[in-house]
Amino acid sequence: MPDSLLIELTPDTIRLSRLEGWWRQRVTALGETALGPLGQQGLADALGGLLDEHRCVRRRTAVVVSDTLARLFMVEPPRNAARPGDCKAAAELRFHALYGDNAAAWVLRADWDARHPFLAGALPCELLDGLRQAASAHKLALTRVQPHFVAQWNRWRRRLKGDAWFGSAHAGMLTLGLVAQGRLLEVRSLHIPAEAMHDAQWLDKQLARVALRSALTAPPRIQLCGTIPMAWLENSPDGVTRDWLDPVPPAADTPAGEAAAGALAREGVRS
Repeated sequence: MPDSLLIELTPDTIRLSRLEGWWRQRVTALGETALGPLGQQGLADALGGLLDEHRCVRRRTAVVVSDTLARLFMVEPPRNAARPGDCKAAAELRFHALYGDNAAAWVLRADWDARHPFLAGALPCELLDGLRQAASAHKLALTRVQPHFVAQWNRWRRRLKGDAWFGSAHAGMLTLGLVAQGRLLEVRSLHIPAEAMHDAQWLDKQLARVALRSALTAPPRIQLCGTIPMAWLENSPDGVTRDWLDPVPPAADTPAGEAAAGALAREGVRS
């Protein structure tokens, strides 16, 4: 099978990796480039230059977008919902109520569910148009374009234990999935300040604060993935139990999450 590509977008960087193999993929970082203010042509030019530099053409390509660039929110389906269009209309109303933005400037996708609250995600049209422009110029087949949290949630949701919450960190953002009885109830995003990188108690304090604001009980356990500060993996007798979901533990001097790159990449390219 030909090599495929993984593109990661953060607010200021584009990273490009090559994926080799299938079941036991090897991930090779090819390079990265700075990304200026988000816009279709600027993204297409920056990504196109990176692809040209590494002679990347005619590849299957998955894209993971930082949660900072996306909008993630839960939607309560209408009581009389009878078709996916009813749920989509409810999601568009919820989007406008939360952000005040014109939904026409965003592409909205969700796992539509007429019976239970569902997770919806939106990406800017100009971001998607820039990706498509660069992909077309280099004959790339875009297999998936997902916010980081969605990619990780889809990968790990079946491994969550009981009422454990889920946390995904990427590009300085921690996105929490608040779970009860096996269902995702809410999604909350938190900026990770520099001082939190070495503070094991920062996570406990944030979980308690989020639970209070959401009128929920603080979770007994949180299961974490992504670029997690090593300090957060230290359990304390009075704190929330923490599990790191990746099967390969990081070395003491390696940021948690780097060893997980291959697993995330595999999830991104499977159909």
